[in-house]
Amino acid sequence: MLFTYLLSNPVNGAHFRLVGSDGTSDSSPSNTVVYSAALPAVTGLTATQGSVAQKVTLSWDSFTGATQYAALRGTSKNGTYVEIGTPTAATIFDDTTAQPGTHYWYKIIASDGSGMISSPSAGAEGWAMDMPPAPANLAASDATFTDHVHLDWDAVSGATNYHVWRSDTQGSGHVEIGTSPTNSYDDATVADTAPKYYYVTAENAAGISVPGNEDAGSIGPSGSGLTLVITNPPAQGDGSSGDPYVVNVGENYGFTLTDSVDGDVTLSPNSLYQTSDPNATASNGNLSIGPGTGDFEFDGTYQSNQSNKVYFKMQAASALVILPHPIDPNWLGVPNFSDPDAGTSSNAYVMHNASFNPDNNNDGTYDDNFMLEAKENGNVVDNETLTWASFPPFVALDVNNTGTKGQFHANQFSVGYIFAQSVTEESNHLYVEVTLTP
Repeated sequence: MLFTYLLSNPVNGAHFRLVGSDGTSDSSPSNTVVYSAALPAVTGLTATQGSVAQKVTLSWDSFTGATQYAALRGTSKNGTYVEIGTPTAATIFDDTTAQPGTHYWYKIIASDGSGMISSPSAGAEGWAMDMPPAPANLAASDATFTDHVHLDWDAVSGATNYHVWRSDTQGSGHVEIGTSPTNSYDDATVADTAPKYYYVTAENAAGISVPGNEDAGSIGPSGSGLTLVITNPPAQGDGSSGDPYVVNVGENYGFTLTDSVDGDVTLSPNSLYQTSDPNATASNGNLSIGPGTGDFEFDGTYQSNQSNKVYFKMQAASALVILPHPIDPNWLGVPNFSDPDAGTSSNAYVMHNASFNPDNNNDGTYDDNFMLEAKENGNVVDNETLTWASFPPFVALDVNNTGTKGQFHANQFSVGYIFAQSVTEESNHLYVEVTLTP
C-alpha cells in the first residue's frame, strides 16, 4: 500500500525520515532524505567584444539568494567549458587570461549558502581588444626637402598613436625617433643626405603592432635653397615619390628652377637638368616625354646646389588605339605611321585646308571629311560604339559610317588632341595640327 503526505513550504535542505506505528508501537526510522529545490539559471549574461584591452569583462543579472558564482569559459558555443573564476556576490567578472583577439564563449553558474547550484546561463561570446595591424604603404620623401624627410602611410583603424623608427642600414638597426597621433611625420633630425630607412608601428590600448613596410628617404643638400616646380602639372599625382605625376609619351610640361638668393634661374647657363631616363629631356623650361620613356626622376642643379626631385610615372598603355585611316588621302604625313613619335605633341599629324570645303554654314568653321581608325588589341573597332572628343574642343567629331570617323569641323588653326573612350578605357591622345596651307 502506498501512502502520500503533502508538506507545504518545506525549507530548502531540510532532512526527513518516516516512522510507522500500529497504535501501540513505532517502527524503526526510515532512511534520511534531504529536500533540495532546483535553482533557476542566471540570466542577462553579456561579455565585452574587443572594446576593452587585456581582458574580457562579464556582467549578468543579480540572482536572489546567490552567495557565489562560477565563471566558465570555452572556445566554442557548444564545446567544453572550464571554470576560470569564482566571483562572490558581485555580478561582474574580468577574464584577464583572455588572449587578445581570441574569441571565447562564457557561462555563469550561481550557488547559495546551502550548496545548491543553478543550471548554467546561456552562453555569451566575447574577446579582448586585439593589437592593431602593421601600418601599410609607408612612403618617405627622397631629397624633396632640404631640412626634413616627410613620411606618409595608410591610417590604421583604431590606432591611437604611431611610432616612427629609423636606421642608417636597410633591414636592421632601427631605433624609435618619435611618435605621431596621425598618419604622417616629419623627421627634422636628419643630419646628412645619405639614405635613411624607416618603418612605422601602430598603437592602441592593447599594445603595439609589428612593423610595417620599410622605405628609404633622404634630405636634399643642406642649405641649397633650390626649388624645382612643374608649372603645368598633370592631373594625376603630386610629383612626390609616393604619388608621382602620371604622364604619357609625347607630352610636354613647363618647369621653373628657383634659387633662394638669385630667384628664377631656369634659363641660367649655370643651371643643369637631369632625368633618370634619357628619353625624357629637359631644357629652356620645357620637359619633353619622348618615345620609349619609362618611369623617371627629374631634378636640377645650380652653382653646384641640387634641387628637390620630381617623380614621374608613365601611364599604362591602352589596348584602344586611334590613328588616321590609312586609305584617307587628306592626311599629310601618312608615310610616318611607323614613326612611334608620330601623333604626339612634338610631331602632330597635319591636316591643311587645301581640301577644306567652304564655310557654307557661316559659322566660322571649315567643313572637311577625313577618317580616323580605332583598333583594340589590333582589331578594328566600330567607331559608333565609342565616345569621341578633342582637347581643347577645337574640332567636332560625328560618326560618318561604320569603322571610320568623319565630318571634321575645325574652328581654329591650332594643335590639340583627339581621343576615344570605350566603356572600360581611354585611347591614346592623337595630336593633330590644323594649318591654313600645306
